[in-house]
Amino acid sequence: MAISRGSHEILDRLFNALWREGLNAGRRLSGDGKRAVVRLDDQSELLAHVEHVRALDRLRTRAPYVLRKAGEGRLEELATPAQAIDRLQALSTEEGLDWRQLDLELTQSAHNLDLFFSHAPARVAELIARGTDKILALGDVPLETWNLRGHELHPGCKTRFGWTDVDLRQYSPELGCTLDLNFVALRQDHAVDTRIADAELPWPIDAPDGFLVLAVHPWQLEHKLRPLFQDEFARGILQELPDRHPVTPLASLRTVVPLGASHHLKLPLAVQSTSALRTVSPQSAQNGPRLSELLGNLPFLSLQAEERGIHFWREGEDLDRARHLSLIYRQAPKQIAGTHLVPCAVLSEPSPLDGLPMVAEAAHDPIDWIARYTELTASTVLPALFEYGIALEAHGQNSLVRLERDQPVELILRDLGGIRIYFPWLHARGLDVRLHPESVVIAHTPEELVAKSHHTYVQGNLAPVVSALAEARGLNERLLWKAVSQTMRRMWRWGDEAARLWFAPSIQVKALTRMRLGGRSHQYDFCSVKSPLA
Repeated sequence: MAISRGSHEILDRLFNALWREGLNAGRRLSGDGKRAVVRLDDQSELLAHVEHVRALDRLRTRAPYVLRKAGEGRLEELATPAQAIDRLQALSTEEGLDWRQLDLELTQSAHNLDLFFSHAPARVAELIARGTDKILALGDVPLETWNLRGHELHPGCKTRFGWTDVDLRQYSPELGCTLDLNFVALRQDHAVDTRIADAELPWPIDAPDGFLVLAVHPWQLEHKLRPLFQDEFARGILQELPDRHPVTPLASLRTVVPLGASHHLKLPLAVQSTSALRTVSPQSAQNGPRLSELLGNLPFLSLQAEERGIHFWREGEDLDRARHLSLIYRQAPKQIAGTHLVPCAVLSEPSPLDGLPMVAEAAHDPIDWIARYTELTASTVLPALFEYGIALEAHGQNSLVRLERDQPVELILRDLGGIRIYFPWLHARGLDVRLHPESVVIAHTPEELVAKSHHTYVQGNLAPVVSALAEARGLNERLLWKAVSQTMRRMWRWGDEAARLWFAPSIQVKALTRMRLGGRSHQYDFCSVKSPLA
């Protein structure tokens, strides 16, 4: 049965969710490791072929995906996420799961992937015509637009709820799009402006005295600001401005880069991507500069500091509207001659030039390279975690690696909205930070703090790079994980209790699909997986 590339990507992620997240009554690999079987509640079984067995209980599977119903000899091949969800819903005995919404999300994600894949050859032809022979040399902003496959475990990796197909083609970074920003003027007595530096828009834009100018995404202006702020527009508190300026969207959709500017702009975009609406909350707008000031003093951390955050405010109103009209100024990373900045998320993406993972361009000696990459990244993540009580959200999309002669020499982190802080450890260093009173970045136990770092750094950064490098070079993944673990143990200085938490035999990671079935994006469900660091 024919299966599209987009459907294959989503069915692979869905199968992994069934395999890892407790959405099964049992699982097994065949004796030769070439077939995986998930047993469902009614003893039916879902089968898939296995290309690679990966650490953290992950599999790379391929079609055919086959359902064998209990008590029947008949096999049914599944070719789309909608087919799979329909059968799984019928066979599930667990209550309270929103299979219909998951069906919508997975169907759209597969559709969008197919669109992005279909446009890739024309974009590759443009690269070849320009004489590009090394994809990593494109640098951070162009490379972001080649993050086609997205999150390797989230089956809603390319959802864009709220966008039509026209919007998708107009605004998607995966299609190499640019967009023209709109601008509004907001009266200062209806704004909260938090800053640690004098960050300004890179264009001269006139506004009335007593007003702040905010950049806004064109989709957000048309579909959210005009209806949500109709009263403020009518009263002149909020005014549309005629200016338009081009920017490039990054993989997160809501962060845009003006050409040659000193700052990236993080904008609200009320579109569901993966699990959540990509708005910018008042908490993030206020906390970003304060956290940047705190983290900027840590000598081992390179950060795209969030220097200024602005959001709408009206006394006595809740925070819901404010998240739709806000702006964060984030420092652009420094460009250094002879180096290339690479978003870590694209290291595991297939190169548009040769199909191999992009990391293969740099890692000529894979074991030595992954050891260097581990030492570089762990030298930031681990002291922040165990010395200051800060779990950085160091997954691939939030991290840039600077390469010099193909070797990793600097890790740069961005986006502070998802970090976690365990205040007893921060206070023990004599430090504190004043957060928005409704912040969600507080960890209540060391275990919660470490789980955040295991999920974002070990699973969300190291694991995709290790797997991609192993498969590109035909190596057993365990060899690379041995180099990762040995590197961390060699640099360890945080004591036995911290080591017990970090090198535990199993670790907690988010159960992403179970969270979607429960309609949750900020209330976490976890699953336990075997740790390759143990």
